[in-house]
Amino acid sequence: MPYPPWVMEHKRKGMYVNKINESTYRIYRGHSERIKGTNKVRRVVDEYIGTITEKEGLIPTKPKIKGEVRTVRY
Repeated sequence: MPYPPWVMEHKRKGMYVNKINESTYRIYRGHSERIKGTNKVRRVVDEYIGTITEKEGLIPTKPKIKGEVRTVRY
């Protein structure tokens, strides 16, 4: 089943799309690796890019915020 046009405008080469429900898709950047000794291929996710909805388009993931760094001397 092909993806809707509003999803395909965000998908580029090397990106994978997973359908969550009828109006929500998640997009990832990744690659595939061959499993030695078999003919199977494993998909490896390198980065989660964000969520795609029909109304809002691409909603990028929020960057991870690290906590405050404290230095204590004894």
